[in-house]
Amino acid sequence: MAWGVAARQESHVCHGTHSHATLDAQANGLRTVRGCFTSTKSGNFLSASSAFTTPAGKFNVAVGGITRNVGRIRYIEMLPGYAPFGKVALVRSADKSRYMTPEDLNKASVRVIKNPGGTNEAFVLENLKAAQVSTHDKNAEIPGLIAEGKGDVMITETYEALHYSKADPRLHAAFIDAPLAPINQLGFMIPADDADYSRVMGFVWELLDSRGVLRQTSDKWLK
Repeated sequence: MAWGVAARQESHVCHGTHSHATLDAQANGLRTVRGCFTSTKSGNFLSASSAFTTPAGKFNVAVGGITRNVGRIRYIEMLPGYAPFGKVALVRSADKSRYMTPEDLNKASVRVIKNPGGTNEAFVLENLKAAQVSTHDKNAEIPGLIAEGKGDVMITETYEALHYSKADPRLHAAFIDAPLAPINQLGFMIPADDADYSRVMGFVWELLDSRGVLRQTSDKWLK
C-alpha cells in the first residue's frame, strides 16, 4: 500500500512476502526515508516484535495484514486501526451454494486449509472442529489449492478474499456481507520502547488522516 511512512534512518519495513524491495515515503514537514522490505510469518510477529529483529536485522515498522488485538498490544505499540474487516471464507465459485451459513463450513465433508499462526488459524481451530483441517505453510499458495480442488475452504480476511476472488474467477469470497467473526481492524506495529518514535509516527498518521490521504489510499486499494 502507498501509505506515507515516517521512519528512523536506515529503518526497515516488514511487509508481507516482499524481500529487499525499497520504499520512498514522504510526509510534508518530514524528510524522505528509504526503507528496506523484509519478511516474516504470522506466527512469529510477537516473537520478532519483542526485540523488533528478524534474520535480516532490526526493523521499525511491521505492516501487512496484521490484526489489532489485545494480545499484541500488550507487548508492542500499534498505530490507529485501518481497513475494517471480518473473517470470511474463500471457496470455489462452483461450490458457493454449499456454504450459505457458518454451520455449512463445520462439516466432516469440508476440507479446510489453514496457514500456521495468526488469527485465521485460531478461528479455524476454535470454530471448525468437525471439518477436515490441514496446514499449509505458504499462505499465498492456499487460494490456488482451493481453486484446484485440493481443499474446499480457506478462512481469511475480507480484503484478501476479495483480492483472490477478483484475480481468479474460480474462487468466490463468501460471507462478505455477514462476516464469520466481529469486525476488526488492521494496524501498523511499531516498537513499544521508543516514546519519541511512537509520537512521531502517531503525529504523521493523524496528519495524513486529517488531509484525506488515508481515505484516498483506502479508496484506491481496498475497494
